[in-house]
Amino acid sequence: SFKDRINIRFAESGEASVRLYDMTGRLVYSNASNSQAFVISTHGLSQDIYTLVTLIGGNQQVNRVVVE
Repeated sequence: SFKDRINIRFAESGEASVRLYDMTGRLVYSNASNSQAFVISTHGLSQDIYTLVTLIGGNQQVNRVVVE
């Protein structure tokens, strides 16, 4: 679970995108860049379970994350 921020690091380089959705499917964070690292501040997010969708090099990964 995450309290202050969610840190994401990709092993490969290239265009990457990160999206975070709440349990109702509402997009609460979105970013895309050539960075291999993203930091999502959880300040202002409710304590809940979110869906984290990452995409790099055509590979999409979906994870559930808990924000405390």
